[in-house]
Amino acid sequence: MKKRTKGVVVAVLGIVIIIGVWFVVPMRVIEMPVVITVGDRIGINLDKDKVYLGTTPPGTQIKRGISIVSEKEGRLFIEVEGITFVSPDRKRVDVKEGGQVSVMLVADVPANQELGMYEGKVKIVAKRVWKVLS
Repeated sequence: MKKRTKGVVVAVLGIVIIIGVWFVVPMRVIEMPVVITVGDRIGINLDKDKVYLGTTPPGTQIKRGISIVSEKEGRLFIEVEGITFVSPDRKRVDVKEGGQVSVMLVADVPANQELGMYEGKVKIVAKRVWKVLS
């Protein structure tokens, strides 16, 4: 009887671990550099090696859209690291397999922000979602 109980406990524990890994561990993490220059004029940069938010004076707001195409269905978590005044307009979005979503990166530059170049990264974490069977 004890061996059978141990077997059941091990099986249940194994199932819990598999479910935890399946839904908690990200499917994919993508990071891309983000750059904004706080200056005395307005300027743009359309290079594709980074997400350039351009040049803007202190006390202004600028937005730049990014498109995300997903190979698989899942939930995307978006955040900007390294630049405190830049954030996505949506921190979480669901996407279908082969689907595309647009997210705006919004820079609310404080009026007292020092002039200079600020670098960070946009981080996109893709996770699986529960499917409801009907």
